Amino acid sequence: MNIKAIFHRKEPELDLKNCVFDRVVFLPDDQHQQFQKNLLDEYDFISLCREEMYQDGDTVHCILVKGMNSPDGILVNSEGFGYARCAAYLPAAQAFLNEQKLLQEQETTPEPVRREISQEELAMMYGQHILWAEGGDGVGEQAVFSNCLLSGLDMRGMQFNNAIFWDATFEQMDMQGAGVCFLNFRERSKAPPLM
Repeated sequence: MNIKAIFHRKEPELDLKNCVFDRVVFLPDDQHQQFQKNLLDEYDFISLCREEMYQDGDTVHCILVKGMNSPDGILVNSEGFGYARCAAYLPAAQAFLNEQKLLQEQETTPEPVRREISQEELAMMYGQHILWAEGGDGVGEQAVFSNCLLSGLDMRGMQFNNAIFWDATFEQMDMQGAGVCFLNFRERSKAPPLM
C-alpha cells in the first residue's frame, strides 16, 4: 500500500485536535499542487472563508482544500488571516467525503410511503388479475402491488401468478395455498419492461 504522510522527528506525542469543516474548496489540480508548496502565500479562497476558521477549546474549525482529482486534501485554519496559518494534511480526503455523503444520503432519504391495501381492494384486484391471466382481450388487469403495504390480509388460495410486487412490504399475511409463481419483486429500475 502506498500513501503519503507527514512525519515529525522525535515528537513526545501526537497532538491530535478535533476538526470540524463545513466547507470544501475544490481547486484545479495544478493550483492545488501550487497551494501545497506555498501554504504561506495569500489566497482569495482563504480570505473569503476566514470567519469560518478558528479554534474553540479543543475543536479546530477549518476548511478542507482539495484538488479536483486528488485523493488527499489539506485542512486549513487561517486564524483570521488570508493564508494557511495552520494546516494539516488529510490523506484519503476524497474517500472520507464519499463516505460522509453516503451516510448523509442514508439519513435524509425518507422511507417510502407505502399504500396500504385493504381486504376489499385485494379481492377486487384478484378478480381483475384472474381475468387478465385467463387471457381475455382487453379484459382484466395484471395485479400490481408496487410500493404497497400488505398487512394482515387473507390471501389463502388466491392465484396471483405473474403479479408485480416491486418494493412491496408483507406483514402477517395468510398465504396458505396461494398461487405465487413468477412474481416480480425486483425494483422498478432493475425490472424488465412489461410486454
